[in-house]
Amino acid sequence: MRKLLLSLFLIVPFTYASYGTIEPLLLPIEQVNKVLFSSFAMPLIATWGITIFGFISLLMSVKSLITKNEYKSAMKSFYISLLLGFIVGISVNYANYYLVIKPNNMIECPKKIGYKKNLMRDYVKDISQCEKF
Repeated sequence: MRKLLLSLFLIVPFTYASYGTIEPLLLPIEQVNKVLFSSFAMPLIATWGITIFGFISLLMSVKSLITKNEYKSAMKSFYISLLLGFIVGISVNYANYYLVIKPNNMIECPKKIGYKKNLMRDYVKDISQCEKF
């Protein structure tokens, strides 16, 4: 039962974060005002990896509760979730860049407005939007 609760604890916040990364791809291109992009892509890989791991562990926990058996191969599911998270994270990151940022001619928020050099950078349609977000 603890594993099931831990899975749910992982799924809820990371699914929300994962949805936030894929949302610009789901909206019409005219409605997108801000997009996060990382040339390194590590934050998206981690977010998607943890989300997929949470879903895999939830499925395995429910299966073990129903069949009353302990599940084996936990490391195998961990590595599968890492691989899937890597693939989905990089795909979403660069799809945002090539399908949303470039066609919208979005610009990166400059450092002088208060954005520090970090892994994720905001891209907006107009430089005045950097202060709003």
